Amino acid sequence: MNITPRRTFYACAVFFQIENKAHLCYHFGIVSELSDIKNHIIIKTKGGFNMSELIKSDYSALSFNPFDKIGKQWMLITAGNESGLNTMTASWGGMGVLWNKNVVYIFVRPQRHTLGFIDNSDYFSLSFFSEEYKKALLLCGTKSGKDCDKVKETGLTPAFDENAPYFKEAETVLICKKLYRQQLSPDSVVDERVFKEYNDDYHFVFVGEITEVLQR
Repeated sequence: MNITPRRTFYACAVFFQIENKAHLCYHFGIVSELSDIKNHIIIKTKGGFNMSELIKSDYSALSFNPFDKIGKQWMLITAGNESGLNTMTASWGGMGVLWNKNVVYIFVRPQRHTLGFIDNSDYFSLSFFSEEYKKALLLCGTKSGKDCDKVKETGLTPAFDENAPYFKEAETVLICKKLYRQQLSPDSVVDERVFKEYNDDYHFVFVGEITEVLQR
């Protein structure tokens, strides 16, 4: 006579913390021995949720110093869609509050290939990386998308939000909606030291509202 082994259904909730934010993950399963539940949960947790993935976060979770993050570690400005995108490295920019909105400020020289992609899009993204990707950012700041495939040469993996592309390897991503665009004018310069930064190629400044934050 065949006896069907006794099987136990279990349900559990796993709590974990990322960037001081609490998260809850549910797991369900069936085991033949009660003693197997612990190992089953560990396997399911490791396989079912990738702790290294970017997840939606909140403005309050942003704790980095923008002077270091932008000025020293740099960022990638990316615009376009699945049909075509371009990205560029930037070490000039800022964050703050304007028009009662949380915003970023980016500066793009007129000769940059990325400018056309930003102009033709309603959104752009800012991607911030760990130090191990500094070479990739250096390449994106010294080569033009007109002459090479930056994504292929850097090995970075593009991801496509419904509004803007970004890169999966980033630690933090800001999705931004364009609010304002204007080219800087030499007539508005009040300190002559500024002229040393230009050769008649004054940046276009974009103000973008932060509409989404992604973090590890």
